[in-house]
Amino acid sequence: MKKSILIYMLALTSMICWSMTFILYKVAYKYYQPFTLVFLRLLIATLFLELLVLIRKREKIAKSDKKAFFLLALFEPFLYFIGESLGLQYVSATVGAIMIAIIPLITPFFSWFVLKERATVLSYMGAIVSFIGVYLTVSGDAQGQFYLKGLLFMLLAVASGLCYGLLVKPLSHKYSSFTIVRIQSTIGMILIFPFFLFKESKHFITVVPTPELIITVLSMGIIASVFAYVLYTIAIKNIGLNNATYFANLIPAFTAIEAYLILHELFNFQKTAGVILVVGGLFATQFFDFHSNKKTLKRV
Repeated sequence: MKKSILIYMLALTSMICWSMTFILYKVAYKYYQPFTLVFLRLLIATLFLELLVLIRKREKIAKSDKKAFFLLALFEPFLYFIGESLGLQYVSATVGAIMIAIIPLITPFFSWFVLKERATVLSYMGAIVSFIGVYLTVSGDAQGQFYLKGLLFMLLAVASGLCYGLLVKPLSHKYSSFTIVRIQSTIGMILIFPFFLFKESKHFITVVPTPELIITVLSMGIIASVFAYVLYTIAIKNIGLNNATYFANLIPAFTAIEAYLILHELFNFQKTAGVILVVGGLFATQFFDFHSNKKTLKRV
């Protein structure tokens, strides 16, 4: 029982870390452009994890799994970060978080076909309720063509996040969460480097780092790109992809509070109702899953 609570707390903590990235993006964009930010985020994550390898045993990757690791990194962090970072240039921090909340809505359908991981009827009902909430929140904040452009980028992040979850689940039973995150960060950094070099490197060298910028980028690289992914991978391994993904619906609630306190974003009634439906619908579903699923948790 204590171990179950610990796993759920790890999943909850990862969502708190990720919710802050929507705020940090807004701060970082005052200095850096999207590809620069993504590259630095992955560079910091990779260096940090390589340092940890010095005190941890480096796991050997089986040749048969190398393709899976490449696809994993291609979807996330590469495509996911591109969609998220570019999308947040055109939508608010809160709306960006709501869009990412679509991932738990569609994951149960795909995990059933790909991983044979079934979801309860209540899970599907919660998904429908939360989808209504997503629609209310997004449609109430439309801002024309640029807003649509932002939504399309965020949908790329949603699709990438879904594929990532389907790939990381089987890998989590073969390799440690640190190994998975280290490899995906390294490959992702290599993939994003040409975009940074040819599109934004000239702008990068003109920026004079400030304490605010340094703290922001380090936080995104270490807290969001390392610890959040490690904790999330542990959760997927132990409670399943569906249950772990449901926690992502808490991100909009956390981001809404943070955006109000830090960015002073305003909420109208429609957006507030949407957030309540998104969070309430799937949180209630997860509550029932806690009591209906009697699974034996594996070792972290």
